Parts: sequence; structure tokens; C-alpha cells
Amino acid sequence: MVNLKDVVTTILNDMASARVETDIESLRMAEVYSKDDLLKNMPIPRMRIKNFTLTLPIAIDKVDERHLADARKPFTINDVNNTAYKTLTTVLAQNGIKLSRTDIQNVKSSLKDRIEKLAKNKSWMMTQAKPLSDEITMTVDPFIQKASAQHLNVNDIKKSSREFRAELRTSLLSIRPPLPNLDVLINTTSLQNISEKEKLVHITLNVDETGLEWAVYESGTGETRERLVPE
Repeated sequence: MVNLKDVVTTILNDMASARVETDIESLRMAEVYSKDDLLKNMPIPRMRIKNFTLTLPIAIDKVDERHLADARKPFTINDVNNTAYKTLTTVLAQNGIKLSRTDIQNVKSSLKDRIEKLAKNKSWMMTQAKPLSDEITMTVDPFIQKASAQHLNVNDIKKSSREFRAELRTSLLSIRPPLPNLDVLINTTSLQNISEKEKLVHITLNVDETGLEWAVYESGTGETRERLVPE
């Protein structure tokens, strides 16, 4: 019996390690190509996993239903309010921008009013990080635009808004109790010994490879920062 997340993590980690090995081999071949008058004019082989599909048979053993109920509880108004404000100041600070005292009071008031209305009129949204992040982003967008107007161009302001939405969603998920571990059977002997085959579940993993690369950004104050971004 193992955790399903450990099984999936192991598979993905092995795929990532395989990619590292192929990149190292590509570097070795690049050196070989560079030393040959004919090879240096040819493209260097580099493997990428465009799509990887794996079907995994498992049998679910148990799940802690008490923890499952905790993970489904709605976010509290205070947690959402504090997380949204902290995320906003963090995203602006990454661009060297600080809110004025007046803007701080206004944004706190706007966030509080908006979140309380959502909790009252759209209570289902208080359990969903993505739509909740979208709604709150529309509330803070005017403050992002005002605070950034003298420091960033239009495209960078829009980028800050997207960063806020993404960071807020991640932060909201981080304060929620984690889902319980799903214990499964995966070894061949255990699966063969199951008398009722309908208890077997087939999980299909479709993996598309993407990468990260280092990018350098310059804030409005001239400070440069390195960040990992999708390639």
C-alpha cells in the first residue's frame, strides 16, 4: 500500500531526471560537433518529450474522510482578506512600488467589502480558489494601475495584474488544509489477488513537457531581479 501522490511524483521525477540526462548528453555532443568541420554545420540533436501517456492500474485501499471534509471547508473572510492584501503588496514590491497610506486604507476597505459580499451572495465561491482570485483581481486592478502608472508601461501593468491573480490563487490554496492521502495498491501481486475486478481503477496520465528559464527584470527604480518563468 502506497500513497497515490508518491506514485505519480516518482513517475514525474524520473521523467524530469531523464530530461536532465538527455540535456547533458546534448552538451557533450555539442562539444564533439564544434570540433569537427562537417558536424559543426549540422543541428545538434536534442530530445524533448512532446507527449507522454501512461495508463496505471490501481486499487483504492482507503481515504481519510475526516480530512476530506476539512479540505472542503470554505475560506474564511479574514483569511481571504489578509491573503489578498499581502499578495498585492508583494507583487507591487517586486516592481519597486509601494502603496500610499491613503491607497492602503482604500484597498483594505474595498477588499473587505468585496469579500463580504461574495461570502454572502456567492458563498460557493469561498470554496473555489480560481474564481475567487478572479473576482478579487477585478477589485484590486484599479489600485495596481494607479500605483504602477508612474513606474511601469501598460504591458507591465497588465503583467502585474496577471501575477497578482496567479499568486493569490496559489496563496489561497496554501492556506487550505491539504487533501488527505489516497492509499492505493499498485504491485502486480496485490492487484491479481483482488477478487472483484470492478474495484480496479485505471488512471491515465497525459504529460506535456514544458520548461522554465531564467529571465532578468528591471524595476522602476533600476533594480534588476532574476526570476524563473515559463519558456
